[in-house]
Amino acid sequence: MRDMHLRQSTRIPKPVAECAVALPQAVAEVAGEEPRVGFTIGPAAVRKRVRLSVGGPEALGQWVRIPLSWSARPGAALFPVLDGYLQLEPLSARESKLSLRANYEPPLGRVGKAVDNAAMHNVARATVKDFLGAVRARVLEEA
Repeated sequence: MRDMHLRQSTRIPKPVAECAVALPQAVAEVAGEEPRVGFTIGPAAVRKRVRLSVGGPEALGQWVRIPLSWSARPGAALFPVLDGYLQLEPLSARESKLSLRANYEPPLGRVGKAVDNAAMHNVARATVKDFLGAVRARVLEEA
C-alpha cells in the first residue's frame, strides 16, 4: 500500500474528443526512449532517469484514463516507485481537464518518511507537475 498521495491537474483549452485522440501520442513523446522526470528551479532543470511504464488508454464514457508508473534507475532503492494514472475529462464543450493522480511509499522506512515529510514530498509534487505540464504542451501541439 502506498501512503503518500499526489494530485495535480491542468486545464486544456480544447474539447475532450480532440485531446483524447492526442493524449496517447503526447504521453509517448514525453516518455521518449530514455525517460527522465524532474523539475525546474529557475533556469536549472533537475532530472532523474526513470523506468516509465505506460498502460493503454481506458475509455470511461467521455473520460480517458492512462495508467502509469515510474521508478528511478539507477538507484531504485533510494527513490520511491510512483504508481498512478493520467485522467482526461471534459470541463465544457471547449475545455478539458488533464490530471495526474499517483501514490508512492517513501523508501528507507521511518527515515525515508521523515525526509519525505521534510522536503521530498515537495520534490515529488514538482516532478508530477512538470511531467503533467509536458504532456499538456504535447497535447496542445497534437490536437
